[in-house]
Amino acid sequence: MRLVNVGFRYGNSVIDLRLPEENLKVIREKPFPGLKDPEKAVLDAIENPIGTEPLGKLLSPGDKISIIVDDLTRDTPVSTVFPLLLNKLRELGVKNRDITVIMATGIHKRQNVEDLVKRIGGRPPEGVKLLVHDPLDKNKLSLIGFTSIGTPVWINEAVVESDFKLGIGSIRPHAEAGFSGGGKIILPGVSAWEAIGKNHILYISPKSRTGIVEGNPFREDIEECARIAGLNFVVNTVFNAEGEIAGIYAGDPIEAQREGAKTVRFICENRVEEKADILIMGFGPKDETVWQIVGTAFTLSTIDCMVKEEGTVLLLASCKDGVYVPFKGIHHLNYEGLLTGTQKFVELLKTSPSPEELLSLTLRGEVPYPELGAKGVILSRLSQRARLVMVSSNLKPEDVKWFGELSWSPQKALEEALKEHGKDAKIIAMPNVSGPEKRPSMKPYPYVRES
Repeated sequence: MRLVNVGFRYGNSVIDLRLPEENLKVIREKPFPGLKDPEKAVLDAIENPIGTEPLGKLLSPGDKISIIVDDLTRDTPVSTVFPLLLNKLRELGVKNRDITVIMATGIHKRQNVEDLVKRIGGRPPEGVKLLVHDPLDKNKLSLIGFTSIGTPVWINEAVVESDFKLGIGSIRPHAEAGFSGGGKIILPGVSAWEAIGKNHILYISPKSRTGIVEGNPFREDIEECARIAGLNFVVNTVFNAEGEIAGIYAGDPIEAQREGAKTVRFICENRVEEKADILIMGFGPKDETVWQIVGTAFTLSTIDCMVKEEGTVLLLASCKDGVYVPFKGIHHLNYEGLLTGTQKFVELLKTSPSPEELLSLTLRGEVPYPELGAKGVILSRLSQRARLVMVSSNLKPEDVKWFGELSWSPQKALEEALKEHGKDAKIIAMPNVSGPEKRPSMKPYPYVRES
């Protein structure tokens, strides 16, 4: 049996494992060239939009314009795109006083106008209005309808009151919506807390997964909301694995997003013929805590899609800060406007509730944020159908017993998995789950090839 060496990211180092080559699939992103002139690409994309007319034919004299930009938790080159888009609008005769720029925060931690100024590359010309979305300020939100599943289209009133709505964002693999971009600038971007929670619980659906667009209820609900809200035009950026801008896709919020997603799919997707008996995932350097690993939608989606019944998952993660560090990293606001108390939810999971119990608690609003409940349901299901092994030298067995087992030795964990599943075990290796060092949001993802 021929063995090959695969290096898995662990903390700030790499753990080398020798794996049987015959039934091995290694998941990696593909090389893709960056744009030589991103600014020219932005202008070309705006002037030659996908699925719609150019802005000059869409705008009417005196239109009130809202430009919705994603926030500081995202890596969209807003400071490049926004000035070019603003100049284009002014060339078309749009007055500064008719332009409002809104930072789409969703329910991320609170940000302010100075953050928005930084985001767009500096203060805009006098007369252009700047707003930061607040998903809890009911005095500045307007309820204008419901999607077909009952999600309230309850969005920022400045967006509702505008005649033409433009969104600036980016497209990357997304664990729930298939890919980001497009209508996500509306939901969750400028929506009410309650609307976002209603949408995010759809993560429970097995169709709400990375790379799935058609038939994905999470994505479909977002796009229905954006259509009702009247999102007219988007400018979405795609990156390669080196962190370079690889494409600009502008135009209709659905058609432009789909075209951009094709490029992201080419860069990031990895087809495999069948699910794995053994899945090995290296999480460094974004692997400081247990919850950072098992509490992320990407991890749960990958395991859910890629591991056979009674398969084994080896999670290689340093977890140097233990199980959970309150409010470290990107956190969401709860319905009281406070950062979610995820620690309480982790303590709940340690009592080993069933998936049904967690779903009931989530639907009754007894978890700090609905997506947490959805993640808990999926983690509970996964721990019942697969063997989850956290491989870390910084943990104690009791730190992980609520969902799986602990191993202090990567080699021993591998040997035990091979012994359990046999020499012909199908192995899928994801050496770099956090994504490339320069573009950690561009994660490679696997899926089973459909016959």
